[in-house]
Amino acid sequence: MTTNLSKEELATRYTNALKASEANKELNTNNYYTPKEIAKEYNIPVDTVNGWLYKGKINSYKKPNGRRLIKAEDVTAFRKSKIEFKEWRWN
Repeated sequence: MTTNLSKEELATRYTNALKASEANKELNTNNYYTPKEIAKEYNIPVDTVNGWLYKGKINSYKKPNGRRLIKAEDVTAFRKSKIEFKEWRWN
């Protein structure tokens, strides 16, 4: 799959990946969830959770292996935000 990203977008993504990689070295994974765990907990499709992550509706941290972790506090904040949690049914 090829994408047509500008040089600025590629540079931004690379910089964000480096920052995430550095941050993940210090993560304590006890208070973090995977998208699959969130999907199972709330009985929603994992693709929906991944969509929210991609759109930036839920903050996540990318591990060096490419997997994402989500803080428990970020899940709670998302549920309490102005966004309806059942929004996934219409997205």
